[in-house]
Amino acid sequence: MKLAEHIQKLRNDLKEGKFTSEAAVSQGILLPTLHVLGWPVFDTSI
Repeated sequence: MKLAEHIQKLRNDLKEGKFTSEAAVSQGILLPTLHVLGWPVFDTSI
């Protein structure tokens, strides 16, 4: 997914109120965004 597409999806999800807690923001916005940017967010060996 391209960054622009990802941002548009996040904007839609925010408008729908999908992120209701800090954990939801972390798992639904922060980690996926870092992943789209190429950060190895799921690699715990680093």
